Amino acid sequence: MTTTQPRRPFIRRVTPLFRAFRYLNEELTGAGEAIACSNRFPQPRPHGGVAEAKRVHPASAGKGC
Repeated sequence: MTTTQPRRPFIRRVTPLFRAFRYLNEELTGAGEAIACSNRFPQPRPHGGVAEAKRVHPASAGKGC
């Protein structure tokens, strides 16, 4: 009769930590890219009302730089 070894308990405990760090890294990278994009291409401040600002700056809603 053979018994199976448990699947590496150390790896099982560390894997969720690596996943959490990877997720946080992706979030911080995305935030950094958004800040860099906004600094590279500053948008002019609207001088009129909200409706006029939406009409004048429709391209600012997109993700790309």
